[in-house]
Amino acid sequence: MNYLKERNKMIVLLVFGVVILIGVLYLLSSTGNGVFLASFSGIFIIFALVLYPLALVYGRSQMVDIFHSIRIGARQPFLTKTANSPWKLLTAALNTVIALLTIIFFGWIYGAYTAYQKLQMLKSYHVK
Repeated sequence: MNYLKERNKMIVLLVFGVVILIGVLYLLSSTGNGVFLASFSGIFIIFALVLYPLALVYGRSQMVDIFHSIRIGARQPFLTKTANSPWKLLTAALNTVIALLTIIFFGWIYGAYTAYQKLQMLKSYHVK
């Protein structure tokens, strides 16, 4: 793809993220809960809201790979010693919940980094 076309696509996704952020801030201010976003951890929430549309487009495959590696792969936080353990269902549920929370809370970082890498790669091939 063309560098300028891809850059414009990323800008549109970032603008869509800003629109989502404005909507969330409006809803929080109408309920009186918007003070939390003025804290230090609120900055990360603002970044996540702005970058999540970009992450869903560019980092979806990485997020799915990480989800599967935590849920059923080599990075399982909870394991059972035997294949027919009575705790197998509980450990599978815990692994799924941890994988899902990891993707929700940190997925925007994977997607933003993947988009940045793709844009840098296209920029290196771009000739003016």
